[in-house]
Amino acid sequence: IGVVVQPSLVNAGDVVQISVYGQGGAGVISRTLTVDGQTISLDNSGNGQITASTTVGNHEIIATISDGKQTQQYRTVYTVKDSADTDEPIAMITSPQADSEITQRIVIQGTADDQQLAEYQVVIKPAGAPDSSWQVINKGYSNVINGELGRLDPTTKANGLYDLGLVVKDSQGRVSSQKISIELGKD
Repeated sequence: IGVVVQPSLVNAGDVVQISVYGQGGAGVISRTLTVDGQTISLDNSGNGQITASTTVGNHEIIATISDGKQTQQYRTVYTVKDSADTDEPIAMITSPQADSEITQRIVIQGTADDQQLAEYQVVIKPAGAPDSSWQVINKGYSNVINGELGRLDPTTKANGLYDLGLVVKDSQGRVSSQKISIELGKD
């Protein structure tokens, strides 16, 4: 199941297109969509649209697909910009330290903060790999200050050098990030 939100960063009153899609299942597939708890009509292809709220910040989108036997949900957000927000978001990884060797599951700690936070993502890629290689470890929609940003299990990756990143986006579309180098190894 997946959801495509276009655009996902909007001004109040903009039109937002939302597409709900899924693969597999047996029998008749049903799709439902809610935005901030309100049901949104979908056409037969799983497409719907809304007019963006006048409330600044994140707005929760929940898509549900069911074939009568299995039901799956997908959650995401669209964000209404705040033109009064002029501060850059804060992105800071405090643990692990740069150049650490990770041999067991760890908690990634730090700060992802902004008065109008849209989203943060903790990402990883092999060192030297192109930017298209980033994989999301965790993402969130609430501020984290000197707390848990995600978890990393080195047994799920090949041994070697990696870049670990934190990307923080605010409701104006500003992005701050931090990247550190780490080494993953299996004990």
